[in-house]
Amino acid sequence: MIRFVVGLFIFAVLLCAYIVSKQPTPYARVAPEVVRNDATADETPAEATPEVVETVVTAPTQPLPFRTTRDPLTLTVANVLIGLNLAPTHLNATGARGPESALEILVLQAIQARIADQNISAMVTEAALAGGLLVPDVLVTADRKIDTQALLDEIISQAAVTADGQPPAAQVAPVGIVWIGENAFYTVIETDSLARIAAYYLGSALHADQLFAANANVMQAADQIMAGQTLLLPSN
Repeated sequence: MIRFVVGLFIFAVLLCAYIVSKQPTPYARVAPEVVRNDATADETPAEATPEVVETVVTAPTQPLPFRTTRDPLTLTVANVLIGLNLAPTHLNATGARGPESALEILVLQAIQARIADQNISAMVTEAALAGGLLVPDVLVTADRKIDTQALLDEIISQAAVTADGQPPAAQVAPVGIVWIGENAFYTVIETDSLARIAAYYLGSALHADQLFAANANVMQAADQIMAGQTLLLPSN
């Protein structure tokens, strides 16, 4: 009996050892491999750069459809006034002897005939496009037209000065000027000419040459005025 029990015990121990030896070896947990693109592995995400919006003014690529002259507007105005039997001595226009150029003669005759300003402008444009006259460069607008109205307004203004000796008052427009410190700046629109800007902000279209000189660093020529351009308004 004792032998049977001992034998049974030994059999049980051997059976347990056999079962344990047959258990599968547990696998280690392997982290999944991370595949990185070599081209971007070392790259650090760039920070977003705020977009800077700049106004780009493109110079005209086509020549003007009419010819211009650098003769001062003061001379043109003085010659027309002399043709109207006025003595614009206050203009100090050297060489003013009366209408000589085709533009001066056309404007004088139109004024004497009491032709409306709009029609005079059309006549000047037609003659200029046909090559029949030279346009003072300060009368060229940003949209490449002729600001005859600025010339006519200045003739009327200077005629009044000749009559009563009072200088014309500046026609300060309500918008368009930006002050930076003590400097005033104006942004050009398409219908502007240097003569018109000078009349509005400097008191007379005859200051157009002064306006151009103050902005010679951003303008190659007075007849190359461009919409969107920012001009310094010089102090008188």
